[in-house]
Amino acid sequence: AHCDAMSFELFRAGRPVIVNCGTYAYQCDERTFFRSTAAHNTVQVEGVEQSECWGAFRMGRRSRTQVKAIGEDFIEMEMTDQKNHTIARKITWKNSISVSDATESGTLTAHFHFLKNVDGFEIVTNATQVTKACPYSEVFGKSEIARETIFSGRNRMDVQIKLQG
Repeated sequence: AHCDAMSFELFRAGRPVIVNCGTYAYQCDERTFFRSTAAHNTVQVEGVEQSECWGAFRMGRRSRTQVKAIGEDFIEMEMTDQKNHTIARKITWKNSISVSDATESGTLTAHFHFLKNVDGFEIVTNATQVTKACPYSEVFGKSEIARETIFSGRNRMDVQIKLQG
């Protein structure tokens, strides 16, 4: 299992734009990262991993996720992590992708992984953002570099991805 509750991926014209980092290998030092919250397009509160991962295939306390509402162009979910922090997430898609995350009290951190060669989008957000390189493994045993944008904010964050063209 991975810490991927409420994660999403985005494809445009059949090509990946926003991707989870994948699974590089099962018995390696990188295994912990590829199972972590930071390796998925999802959110955490106060830096807490969604679930308690240990060993290559072991998991202790797990997050719990519930779909609250779903429609033609949106989904609303709620996740409670291993330490009982609750986060609500709403993803809408029309002419853009909008992701809203909220928690009662705490610092939210969301991770979005863009393929390195993908351009043609604009990000609008009320959150602090930092972009860095991160590993991406589309194929087992092979790793390349993706761009990770990390968003952080207190209690509520809104991220809008406007695709151009």
